Amino acid sequence: MSGSRSPSQDVSNISMSPAISPYHKIRLVVYHTLALIPSLVVLGTTLWSSKAVMRLCNLRLLFPETIQDTCPPVMTQSVAFMVIMIGAVCWYASSKLIPVFWEVSFVVLKGICLVFHMFTRSSRFRDVSPLSLSLGMAFLRTLVVELLRIFGQEVSTLILIALAWQQHREVQPTLLNTQAKCWTGMDDPRFVLALWLGCGWASAEVLAGSYQLYKFVPLYRAMGQPALDEEDLLSDYVEDNRSEDDEDGSALSTPSFNKLEEMTLDELILMREKTELEAQLGEYLENVPPAIITLWRLDSVLWQLGTCLLMSAAIVQAQGCASVFYDETPYRFVPFPALSSMRWTLIIIVLIHTISTLAWLLVLPRLGLTNVTYSSLLVGLVLLSSGLGRWNVLK
Repeated sequence: MSGSRSPSQDVSNISMSPAISPYHKIRLVVYHTLALIPSLVVLGTTLWSSKAVMRLCNLRLLFPETIQDTCPPVMTQSVAFMVIMIGAVCWYASSKLIPVFWEVSFVVLKGICLVFHMFTRSSRFRDVSPLSLSLGMAFLRTLVVELLRIFGQEVSTLILIALAWQQHREVQPTLLNTQAKCWTGMDDPRFVLALWLGCGWASAEVLAGSYQLYKFVPLYRAMGQPALDEEDLLSDYVEDNRSEDDEDGSALSTPSFNKLEEMTLDELILMREKTELEAQLGEYLENVPPAIITLWRLDSVLWQLGTCLLMSAAIVQAQGCASVFYDETPYRFVPFPALSSMRWTLIIIVLIHTISTLAWLLVLPRLGLTNVTYSSLLVGLVLLSSGLGRWNVLK
């Protein structure tokens, strides 16, 4: 599930969720925890299945003519942990850049509107429309995310190359034999890198999404306490702005104002974040079925694994494989291929992710939470199947 929220959402008329009992708080925590289990099982199964591929001859990234039976593997658990962390760091960087994406999109679109307004003198170009702002943000975010994904794959490949060169010193040339063609598919060590990188992306997104729901649980007030209206929570509670609240006819009642003063700034920020998320979903978080939350986590895993496999397959096809022992070999390895060599895969993935982000941002309340969730899950399954197919795993 996309964690972005459009700033155009009007949340001033969204009331705070009703107070719940301590029992229901515990039940929410249990639901959020159980929702993690299927996605963690999928990630664990993926990592466990990669152990068999780790035993393959990884030196063939540089030396395709290495004999399988006499070639020691390069992959280790420490390398796997390193690549997983690279994926997690890339996801974290993309999530922290979300406010920057909004600002850059606004500045660029504002400049475009000013240029059109100067030439056309039309009033419709004075302001940036929320739709164009959301579209610009979704496209910019997706483009940067996929570039970070390419960067993670390149860094992981360079780590593998360094390990292969180091281990090759211990392999004698007499153990090598020429093969007719460059190897492809699951025996390519970069397939394991793509799996680990995707697990890193997916793990970071799943854990961050679960933490986002966990941190909202303390905001629920105990049963019997008066619930605050969201207008009270989002209105300016500084002394200098009380007059503006009176002009709008939204004067605070004494119990609500006392309760508002007891809340810290962090609680107010969390309350606003929760309300904006509920406005995007069109439903209170405590009313979202646990099955839907579980599908959100699975959806993240499928999308990240599928996208990493597809993108890495395009990178590997552009990189090729290499050999330095025989001058007549046709193999050639390009560590940093041009983006133009993988442009169609990049364009299709950016387009799919942009449409998905816009669906979660703009049309989720209209289409319904269940419809969008199941549709996104189906697209994730298609991405994962396509990625596995590109690596010849489904044959």
